[in-house]
Amino acid sequence: MSVLYLYALVGEPPRGDLGRGLSRERLSTLPGRGFHVVVGRMEEAPEPAAAALRGHDAAVRRIAAAVDAILPMRFGSVASDEDAARRLFAPRAMELAGRLVHVRGHAQMTLRVYGPRRVARARPSAPEPVAGVRLGPGARYLAERRRLHGAATAPELDPIRPLLDGHVADERVQRHLTPPLLASIYHLVPRNRGARYRARVARGARQLSPLRVTVSGPWPPYAFGADAWP
Repeated sequence: MSVLYLYALVGEPPRGDLGRGLSRERLSTLPGRGFHVVVGRMEEAPEPAAAALRGHDAAVRRIAAAVDAILPMRFGSVASDEDAARRLFAPRAMELAGRLVHVRGHAQMTLRVYGPRRVARARPSAPEPVAGVRLGPGARYLAERRRLHGAATAPELDPIRPLLDGHVADERVQRHLTPPLLASIYHLVPRNRGARYRARVARGARQLSPLRVTVSGPWPPYAFGADAWP
């Protein structure tokens, strides 16, 4: 029995032809309440092999390029048919529509922070204001969000947060316990500011010594929908 593979939620029908999915199936769009779902019909759910993961990402990137707002689904998300897909999203339709509004016009930039174990241990567990630095509205918003929700934090970035103010609409942090990789930081950045974001990070790199950061992206905003799915 075939399954309906779920690629992404989008804020509007994609522009143009989306091509084929990871199993070479044709992609289509299911209308929903406040959003649409991009799907493909395939014989069975794919195994998480490297080629399938690359195919999933390639399809999500094409979809992202054809819409202004996207929430990528996790690899391997399936439903039995169109009605089952609609039932899956119906209870959270308003929340998901709101998330699409949040990511509209934005992409994800990813920072990886590297450093020795002793630096990781020396860092505080929660961000503190940088002495003598007045944070802009964006940085203040992120600090308040972390304080209220108890989210993982990246105090390593505090020295350069003033440089990033106005370029970061939201942040997700994943801490790692395997130095030299200390943290992965996902920033929601306006699509037209990716190059400026990279330049700001490069400008502030010396302030982070002895830590080292790498930047990748822009990506579809994977990290900003990851907690939306069961």
